[in-house]
Amino acid sequence: MVANYKLNQGTADGNNAGITTATDASGNSKTGTLVNFALTGSTSNWSTGNTFSVSLTNNAPATYPIGNTTVTWTATDAAGNTATCTQVVTVVDNQAPTLANPGNQILTTISNACAANYTIADPITDNCTGATWGYSTTGATTLSSSGNTIADGTGSAALSFNKGATVVTLTGTDGTNAATSTTFTVTVTDNQAPTLANPGNQSLNVINNTCAADYTIADPITDNCTGATWGYSTTGATTLSSSGNTIADETGSGVLSFNKGATVVTLTGTDGTNAATSTTFTVTVVDNQAPSITCSGPVTINNTSGLCTGTTTLTVPTVSDNCPIILGNALDFDGTNDFVSTNYAAANTASMTMEAWVKPLARNEATTINSYPNNIFSTDYPGAYGRGFGVNIATTNSGITLEYHDGFRYINYSFTSGVWYHVAVAYTSTSVTTYVNGVQVDNLAVSNGTDAVSLRIGKHNDDNTGYGTRRFFKGSIDEARVWTVARTQSEIQSTMNQSLTTQTNLAANYTFNQGVANSPNSGVTTLIDLANAAHNGTLSGPFALTGSTSNWVTGSTVAIVPTSNAPATYPKGNTTVTWTATDAAGNTATCTQVVTVVDNQAPTLANPGNQSLNVINNTCAADYTIADPITDNCTGATWGYSTTGATILSSSGNTIADGTGSVALSFNKGATVVTLTGTDGTNAATSTTFTVTVTDNQAPTLANPGNQSLNVITNTCAANYTIADPITDNCTGATWGYSTTGATTLSSSGNTIADGTGSVALSFNKGATVVTLTGTDGTNAATSTTFTVTVTDNQAPTLASPGNQTLTTISSTCASDYTIENPITDNCTGSFWGYSTTGATTLSSSGNTIADGTGSGVLSFNKGVTEVTLTGTDAVSNVATSTTFTVTVVDNQAPTLANPGNQSLNVINNTCAANYTIADPITDNCTGATWGYSTTGATTLSSSGNTIADGTGSGALSFNKGATVVTLTGTDGTNAATSTTFTVTVTDNEAPTLANPGNQSLNVINNTCAANYTIADPITDNCTGATWGYSTTGATTLSSSGNTIADGTGSGALSFNVGATVVTLTGTDGTNAATSTTFTVTVVDNQAPTITGCPGDQSLYAATGTCAQDYMIPFPTLADNCTGPLTWKATFSGNVNGNPTNLTGIANSANSPLISFNTGTTTVTLNSVDSSGNVSDPCTFTVTVTDNQAPSITCSGPVTINNTPDLCTGTTTLTLPTVSDNCSSNSLGNALDFNGTPDYATLPSDVYFNGDFTIECWVYPKHFLTGLEL
Repeated sequence: MVANYKLNQGTADGNNAGITTATDASGNSKTGTLVNFALTGSTSNWSTGNTFSVSLTNNAPATYPIGNTTVTWTATDAAGNTATCTQVVTVVDNQAPTLANPGNQILTTISNACAANYTIADPITDNCTGATWGYSTTGATTLSSSGNTIADGTGSAALSFNKGATVVTLTGTDGTNAATSTTFTVTVTDNQAPTLANPGNQSLNVINNTCAADYTIADPITDNCTGATWGYSTTGATTLSSSGNTIADETGSGVLSFNKGATVVTLTGTDGTNAATSTTFTVTVVDNQAPSITCSGPVTINNTSGLCTGTTTLTVPTVSDNCPIILGNALDFDGTNDFVSTNYAAANTASMTMEAWVKPLARNEATTINSYPNNIFSTDYPGAYGRGFGVNIATTNSGITLEYHDGFRYINYSFTSGVWYHVAVAYTSTSVTTYVNGVQVDNLAVSNGTDAVSLRIGKHNDDNTGYGTRRFFKGSIDEARVWTVARTQSEIQSTMNQSLTTQTNLAANYTFNQGVANSPNSGVTTLIDLANAAHNGTLSGPFALTGSTSNWVTGSTVAIVPTSNAPATYPKGNTTVTWTATDAAGNTATCTQVVTVVDNQAPTLANPGNQSLNVINNTCAADYTIADPITDNCTGATWGYSTTGATILSSSGNTIADGTGSVALSFNKGATVVTLTGTDGTNAATSTTFTVTVTDNQAPTLANPGNQSLNVITNTCAANYTIADPITDNCTGATWGYSTTGATTLSSSGNTIADGTGSVALSFNKGATVVTLTGTDGTNAATSTTFTVTVTDNQAPTLASPGNQTLTTISSTCASDYTIENPITDNCTGSFWGYSTTGATTLSSSGNTIADGTGSGVLSFNKGVTEVTLTGTDAVSNVATSTTFTVTVVDNQAPTLANPGNQSLNVINNTCAANYTIADPITDNCTGATWGYSTTGATTLSSSGNTIADGTGSGALSFNKGATVVTLTGTDGTNAATSTTFTVTVTDNEAPTLANPGNQSLNVINNTCAANYTIADPITDNCTGATWGYSTTGATTLSSSGNTIADGTGSGALSFNVGATVVTLTGTDGTNAATSTTFTVTVVDNQAPTITGCPGDQSLYAATGTCAQDYMIPFPTLADNCTGPLTWKATFSGNVNGNPTNLTGIANSANSPLISFNTGTTTVTLNSVDSSGNVSDPCTFTVTVTDNQAPSITCSGPVTINNTPDLCTGTTTLTLPTVSDNCSSNSLGNALDFNGTPDYATLPSDVYFNGDFTIECWVYPKHFLTGLEL
């Protein structure tokens, strides 16, 4: 319901000028507005509403369904009492339903399933509801609805149809007649290809002693339908195939053997209709098994004559491996006219390397190694041999022919027909080195040029010599490469057994891995260069390209050629040669072989001849170095020497290495015979001797020690000096002496001191002494020499510290006296000393002014610590090390305290305390005394010890009311003063005051005839401890029984009666009374009375034959918070059929008179009223008078009709029944009278809206108009 306008407003036909709105009773607040209404009188105003007696309704439909329809007629009076009668209407249906055929359906399978869902839309149509239908199927799918069980309007739900064709038959019925059945076909097609799971790349190790590994491919295929199959095929190292998709789903491949290397496995699959997307993975089989190698036994050889080395050829070890090295395919050349031409200019002025695997075959014609046979590579100019580079080999008269820019090189090497060999030639601008199977077989110094002609493989470019077909290679070639560097032996060995792709410096790389070995390869006529596609070769000549010759054939099966670290020549002794076998996977194995070279040639010694020498200046000998005398075929020979005669020398055997002289040997004066010996470690050389003669002719010399400056010996005035041996002679036996003049007189009494000996320690006096030195070697006197010895006093005097001194102050002073005794001592006379101080006392002697042996005199030291520093110096200004000591003067006189006497004070206005300052009480002999105070009693104060300086008072101190004892203490830092006490008494003479809260107006407390009021603390005083009280007169009598309430505390809740009460407040602080004050508390009764005991809702039936019933209201229970007379009243409202007259002034405990209530519901409101005119809250109940007397109704007889064609219904008009009721009329309340012009009412715009809606109302037209608009 959007809006409900009852129009029960105003007074019917009265003055309703103010009621200009139509109230919405729906609760949606869609209030209407009255426009142009007069609102007085009986028109254009609120008026009496509609009255009615009995309404007549039925449940007859607009159309009647097939079958019997019972129509019930209902007569309803205003009270809702009903009476009914029935009438039967019969409609007959004879039309059968029809079925709609959806047509044939083509579906694809659901993802990951082998079926498709299809829902049969409701196929049935009937003129009546209730038809049902069903389905059944034949073919790929069997389904059934179990008869016609599906209601009209409902589809089949999703049905699952299998892959294939299914025929669906539809049937139906309306319960009487069956519909004609129909069929259609559902065809499900599988368009989902199976999927293949890739197992991922596999890395396997070979099975031991084999070159393969096993792997089983697990079932990879998944399909939405059964019956899928899969297969595999491979490329790369292994060729395998399942011969198509021949393996059933859920079956693995079985164990497959994969060769060493990488095999790409391609998985395929199908479900018979759709092919799976193929997938690939790689199976990599790694050869991790090392080869086997066995070395020959040790070899012993003699050295080459005149050399310290030997040469030999070692037997190659026996090598085997689990995996043969097969380098893919190769190209077989017929030796007649097959060759490969390229456009690669292979010449290189700096360096290059040509290498290939070759399998030469024996030729029919006899060839030699110098006749261009079996050419592998050639870059020669046609018609001008010796202008390029080439490599040729021959099996008959085996060897290798090398061509380079300016010549040929013929190398003998034994090749066997039909055997694979690796041949490599490294060219530089200065040399060409040849390797077979990784072993160097030749090296030649050459001068290569810069010519460059395109590379040919299998043919020599020049035929001017008439060698014919011999210049063509006969046999197979594989892995032909050209590098732009001269590769080393180790580099060649590292890659010779591998098939390469790209490498640094690899300019041309022909792997020959093309075609299918020994099969028809007619289209494969290009030799691919993996290093540079621009250098691809072209197969020239009539290559057969079929069969096993002149065609692509199986590549080189390479035996592992071990490498070794064997030198070209072996040194003397044992050499361990390590042979290493490396397979294609890089696995290595080693063995060793010892080669021993024996040396049996003795060394020879060269005699230098006799030697005559003079002594070296200033020595008694001469030096001579023996040049290396030994020669041997091997390094490591040693030699030695020994002597007899004037000099004894020895090298302690043959300890000097060949190539090394003897170092300089010192030979004594006279003749010495030298013997030379030698050995090479095995054989001794023939010894030889020569003589060295040394002659002496030199006189001795004297060394002047130079002038000497000495310091005196500690605590003496002299110094010692020892004259070191001054004489030098080339030979032993010289002597020397000394004499002096000056400060000191000394003498050695001639040249009496032997060379090598100094003088004893000589004592030199302070001052300068001249010393003269003389000497002789027994034959010649040395030239005399002089020097001066000067002795200096550098010894500072010393100062003796008297030690720290502790003194006490002289009485009534703050100082003490002390005399410093003479502190200085010196090695020489004439020293002085002095003092200075820091700290408590400042004193000074004004420098070192006090003579040695004299004290300071009496000095005055202040209280405290004074540090005294003593200094001194001697006659030559040597400064003594200063020393310090302290003089501590202790004050042992205690200070005294002056007592100020007891103090009497009044409180400061509005406070409870007084201030007092303690004047400085302390006196002391020294400055720095401090004092303090503490208190007990009314006040607690403290200076926190003696913290107040002498000369300073306490500052203003606050003393509480009452007596406080003050204790004074003092100290000078050492001695405590005798404490003293005095009393400070503070008197309070201020009276408290009372605050008047003002007059109070209160309402009674609920359900009482009084009100509570709390007097807040009214008293204020300068000191704590004041008390107050209250007393009352008037409506209420209360008292606190004197001033008994403490300051800071309220009265507590006081109960005041209704009326006026005067309250008097008093107070005191214990000494003086406060001035009293009064205020009034007025309590008002504003509480309404109560009413209880309403009779509850009344439900009555109308009296027989009437539309009303009588009722008397029993008296309710009345109550009030205050005593006084109470009455009650009744008010009636809400009944549209009329309300009784309101009642007032009904006495307490009296019932109402008998009251007549109309049918309908009347709301009764009761209130009580007290003597103050307060009205209680209402209590309400309803009196409902119900008309329970049903009207009477009589229906007409039954009706039979035919259905409307093609419908399941029929229509007819029924005769109204006859009705009557006990209530002739009932009112719907007021109504609104419209005068026809210009009255109308406006409603809110949102009352109306788009879509379906219904408007209903009661109208009473006063005139018949052409139209009525609502």
